[in-house]
Amino acid sequence: LARAVTPPFVPRLKGAADTSHFDRAFTSQKAVLTPPDLLPPLSAEEQARFRGFDFVSPCFLQG
Repeated sequence: LARAVTPPFVPRLKGAADTSHFDRAFTSQKAVLTPPDLLPPLSAEEQARFRGFDFVSPCFLQG
């Protein structure tokens, strides 16, 4: 990335897990993962956007 634009605000973080700049409405929610088998399949147009990418998540390689 060129990083040609200086951001108007750069938050000071207390560490890698610092969430103090996020609203508690979001940080108080329980994290929920969507199982890959419940996701709808990608359309042909969506698949075309990823042409050339070859990463496959390990969760798709198991079983």
